[in-house]
Order: sequence, then structure tokens, then C-alpha cells
Amino acid sequence: AKVLSSPKIMTLNNQTALLKVVDNEVYFELEVDEKENEETNTVDLTVKSKVKTVPVGLLMNVTPQINRRDFVTLNVRPTITRIKEYREDPGVAIIASRLGDSNISSKVPVVQVRETESVLEVKSRQVAVIGGLMQDRVEKDDDRVPWLADLPGVGHLFEFRHRNLVKTELVIFLRPTVIRQADVNGDLSDFRRFLGK
Repeated sequence: AKVLSSPKIMTLNNQTALLKVVDNEVYFELEVDEKENEETNTVDLTVKSKVKTVPVGLLMNVTPQINRRDFVTLNVRPTITRIKEYREDPGVAIIASRLGDSNISSKVPVVQVRETESVLEVKSRQVAVIGGLMQDRVEKDDDRVPWLADLPGVGHLFEFRHRNLVKTELVIFLRPTVIRQADVNGDLSDFRRFLGK
């Protein structure tokens, strides 16, 4: 087991808190504008690119509802995204052929989303566990002996290919704590070490 992060977040009763641990992966979207030039009897192409981002990682919404007995009803919605693969944007190839350059390409990410929503009731300072967000990933390791791997007929004897299936499960531990007196000498005294000096 590996601890990915151990954040502490605060929110008000019935207000949603957001935890976002993501990398914004960048890709580009092309936009073509055609204008006919009547003087030269040609078509002028203007190509603009827009930067697009897709968040990859963990995004979690938590909405607490506190009752008088210090029980907390949590609406928890974790979302995990990852890039599964990249696909060629066919529109870019069409634009490239019109510009007379066939070497231009653009890859768009295919995003895998795993999401769950749970409602649970926990007493203040008790731990709740959410699991079940599993992921299979194939790790590839290719190695070869230079020149010998290129020999016809026997080259494959000098290559090494290893495929390993890695299964992971995200388990989330939540410990809601009701804060009645919000200062470092009151209910926040347990959190003083996180506040610095």
C-alpha cells in the first residue's frame, strides 16, 4: 500500500469542499479560417491553435451535513482520470494536406474516467473507508542488443519484451471532525501543527 496524499480540508456545514490533485495535460485544437482573395483568385487560409487542457488525477467533492449528535452525513464523489492513449486528430491531417505539408499531426488524449458517489454517516472523529475504484495498467519493457537484434531470422533472439499487468485500487480514508469552536486554542488545537508559526 502506498499513501498518495494526506490532505486536511475544512468546510462549513452543507457546503461542498473540493480536493483536486491533478496534472493538466495539454493538447492543441486547430481552427481554420478560409477567405477568398478575389484579386489573386486564391484562397487564403488562416490557422489558429487553441490550447486545451484535460485534468488527469484525483478530483473529490465532499459535502458534510452535521446533526446535533455530532454525526456527519458525507456525500462523497471521488473522480479519477487518466490518459489511456492518444489518437490522431483527422482534422489536422486534412488541414495539413491543404497547406501542402503532410508531416503535421496532432494527437488528442483519450481519457478514462472512474467515478463513484457515496453517502455515508460517520460519528465525528471516526474513520470511514471508500474503496472499489480499481485500475488495470500494462507496463511494457522492451530491450534489445544493438545490431544483433536487426539480423534477419535470428534477431528476435536478441530482443527482450516484458509485459506486466499492474492492478491498483484507490482506497480513501475519511475522518470528519466537527469543529464547534474554531480557534487554535479550541477545537483546532489538534491542527495547530499544520498551521506553522
